[in-house]
Amino acid sequence: PAAKGVAAFVAAPVLERQQLVAVLAVSAPRPRNWSPEDVAFLRDVAERTRSGVGRARGAQALRASEARLRFLDILATDVARLTDADQILAVTNRRVGEHMGVSLCAYADMDEDQDGFTIRADWSAPGSAPIIGHYSLADFGRKAVAELGAGRPLVIHNNLVELQPEEAATFQAIGITATICMPLVKEGRLIALMAVHDKVARHWTQEELALVHEVTERSWAHVERVRAERDRDESENRYRTLFDTMDEGFCVIGFLDGPDGPLSDYIHLEANAAYEANAGIANVVGQRVREMVPDEAAEWVALYKGVLETGKAIRFEKELEATGRWLELAAFRLDPAHGNQVAVLFKDLTARKQAETALAELNASLEARIEARTDELKIAHEALRQSQKMEAVGQLTGGIAHDFNNLLAGISGSLELIAKRMAQGRTSDIGRYVEAAQGAAQRAAALSQRLLAFSRPQT
Repeated sequence: PAAKGVAAFVAAPVLERQQLVAVLAVSAPRPRNWSPEDVAFLRDVAERTRSGVGRARGAQALRASEARLRFLDILATDVARLTDADQILAVTNRRVGEHMGVSLCAYADMDEDQDGFTIRADWSAPGSAPIIGHYSLADFGRKAVAELGAGRPLVIHNNLVELQPEEAATFQAIGITATICMPLVKEGRLIALMAVHDKVARHWTQEELALVHEVTERSWAHVERVRAERDRDESENRYRTLFDTMDEGFCVIGFLDGPDGPLSDYIHLEANAAYEANAGIANVVGQRVREMVPDEAAEWVALYKGVLETGKAIRFEKELEATGRWLELAAFRLDPAHGNQVAVLFKDLTARKQAETALAELNASLEARIEARTDELKIAHEALRQSQKMEAVGQLTGGIAHDFNNLLAGISGSLELIAKRMAQGRTSDIGRYVEAAQGAAQRAAALSQRLLAFSRPQT
């Protein structure tokens, strides 16, 4: 104190939450005895100053918070109407960069290996070059790997001072001196980064850190929103295309209370164009089944109510009596069960059923014709067999007659020769003619025996 020209000195501490945060001091160039009133006054001024500073800081923080919230609201309004993830990131980068007055603002997706990352969208102020491209996190130094790998933001006010020269060189090569890299961690994995950079040294405030953190979370939420909307739209488009172009009839029915109690009727909630083509009933959406087909509604309700209550899909064939259409149907419950909805897919089998009634009628006629033709063939075959039999008998008879003629010729010839020899008185060689006649007679007798045997009934 003497070196500063101070002879008398009194100080009052400023405490916040039992911590010394400041000192209010009064000094005099000449010796002085400070009275208790002086000390009390100093303490009172210190306390009032602390309160005033606190209020000022609070007001400043409130203004900063209000400004941050206004900015976030403006940003939300800008991106809410966007339907493309890259557009959302581009608008977000530009808004944040301009609001914070930085050189660069970028969004990057992490690779699966948690080291490489790709900057897919960035904004650069005039005089700063874009930094879109693929990078390795390890190239930015141990601090970057440690902080971001642990899910903490990487905050560097001046990389030339805070990092090793070789690590700072990586930042400097892309025109960065000060940086905030805010990690986006989902399910324990680092999946993306939101970063703001400045080409000059800069002391980042807690308010700026809070802003970048909030923007990172919100931008991801918006990106997820448009992705979900895109997936939903694609799914709906696929469904609608299939719904509108399929040949089979399709409808969704919703059960409601009817004349027979709870869930005893249903209404058509959706139906495709093929419904009419297959079932023969038009404009079914909004119609109750008991109004459409009152005479057979109870059967249809019972079938589909079983699907609703058990959750088991069914497949069956049934005639829609009101239109005379035969349908092949499949029905399954739509979740959640309490929605009381069943989907029905069906196609017209009428042509097939008519064709089946006709292979059946034709088949019966054909069988009768075949049977008649078979009988005709049997009669013809029997006639042919009889004819062949008679022909065979005729041939046999002719052969037998020829054989008998030969035998009779032998007998009669021998008798004639015997008669001549006896007339001539030559009886010495009559014996051989008698033997010849007897042999022929014996052969004739044997032939007769065979004929008698053949004429007996045979199996």
